[in-house]
Amino acid sequence: MRNCRNARHDLDDIARELTSIENALNLLRDDIAAPNDDAALRIQITGTIINVRRAVEELDELLRGHNMERRDQAAGWAQTGRREAARLRWSLVRHRESLDSFLEMLTPYVYLRDHCFS
Repeated sequence: MRNCRNARHDLDDIARELTSIENALNLLRDDIAAPNDDAALRIQITGTIINVRRAVEELDELLRGHNMERRDQAAGWAQTGRREAARLRWSLVRHRESLDSFLEMLTPYVYLRDHCFS
């Protein structure tokens, strides 16, 4: 982000999404720590994590591709970078929403597991 300064404003929302995803993943890690937890849900969560990783790799590629001479950065970013960043942001939003849904599904289960069956 530092090297592609023209992208900074466009990437602020992406940075917030990534922070939200990190927070959700930390909660999920704690919630499904027990070895006998739902394997099917683990597979779904793993799929979402893989998709997040792909989006982050695409974002890294996008920023590397727009790391050029200062005068060319603004034009290049305006032509393609903004649109691609918006696409990646929406991808991250969908993945975060999936992770949030997993957390909502797990909340009653985790409560019962930790308070009623332990």
